Amino acid sequence: MSDDSDYGLTVTEAAKEIGCHPQTLRKALREAEDSGEPIAGKTQGRYGLEWRIPEKSIESLRGEFGAESTDAESSLSQAHSILSELRDGLNELTQGQKALRPSAEEVAERAERDRRIEAALAGNAERVEELAKESGELRAKLAQAEGERDKSRQRAAKLHQQLKTERGRSWWQKLQGK
Repeated sequence: MSDDSDYGLTVTEAAKEIGCHPQTLRKALREAEDSGEPIAGKTQGRYGLEWRIPEKSIESLRGEFGAESTDAESSLSQAHSILSELRDGLNELTQGQKALRPSAEEVAERAERDRRIEAALAGNAERVEELAKESGELRAKLAQAEGERDKSRQRAAKLHQQLKTERGRSWWQKLQGK
């Protein structure tokens, strides 16, 4: 049953109930409408107006088509019905896939963005290498400056010791050079 069960069965549902092909049922519905004795009504459906067959009309249609249809026709009807449902499902899937597929413009934009990112990363890699080299040079200069500082401190300590020694001598020792 469909969601709109208040309005009756769809052509596909009624055809399954009766045991005929949906196209055969549609033809009979059109002929009955043309003769002025409609047995079904039309309501707004997913793709426009569609037939809805009331439950009470199913029995009369079953009697009309049941005598004419054979087992082969019934099987063929079921096969056509299944095929129709499969086509509808496939169409829905195809539409869904198309909606998910990016447009050529989106693909081009993504490619351009990726190219810019790669260029930026390549530039960053070169800059990182330059900075690493600069850092190594600065560390070498720092080590050299620290070595010179240590030598200056040692020299200052030595001069400080000499000054201390010189201050401890009396004036006459300084005069005599002792």
